[in-house]
Amino acid sequence: MTDRMASARVGRSLERFEDFPLLTGRGRYAGDLPLAAGTLHAAVLRSPHAHAEILAIDASRALAMPGVDCVVTGDDARGWTRPFIAAVRSPIEHWCLATDRVRYQGEPVAVVLVGERYRAEDALDAVEVTYRPLPASVDPRAAAIDDVVSDRCFRYGDPEAAFAPRPIGLRSPHGIRATAARRSSALSWLPNICPGRMPTR
Repeated sequence: MTDRMASARVGRSLERFEDFPLLTGRGRYAGDLPLAAGTLHAAVLRSPHAHAEILAIDASRALAMPGVDCVVTGDDARGWTRPFIAAVRSPIEHWCLATDRVRYQGEPVAVVLVGERYRAEDALDAVEVTYRPLPASVDPRAAAIDDVVSDRCFRYGDPEAAFAPRPIGLRSPHGIRATAARRSSALSWLPNICPGRMPTR
């Protein structure tokens, strides 16, 4: 974003373009995506702990359920993929699934792949994970004393000029709050383009 683009947006109300189809019943959602025959549905098992070691994952009961194609864990992620690029200065590895420990409540721990969505959700209950809970940092100000993994500053345009005519200021003791956008995808594996066999069980 250039300084000119930033100055045109900072401190100004922006027209929204996405509201009309949503308010008139014309929005498109994940459930509206066309699915090919044989599509597998993924259900994600998430950590109930804010911080804990993963001692064991037993997916045998889930794999024995009708229709369950496979259960993917952090060990599988290490074998099949690479860590995400982490945009922080600390040397950390961020995988698509928790590997040795979970670091926040709701972190993905395992994924169940089944031909039917509701069977996939039922199979989650059959995956048994053994955790060893660890102390968690729940106060962001206290955590910032010793646990800052990245400290970066971004500046676009002229914020002083943009906010100068607006004398109202807000201060929040909780810092910045953000809501993650939920995304859904429908993927197809094409053997003639991606040769090889997809790993199962």
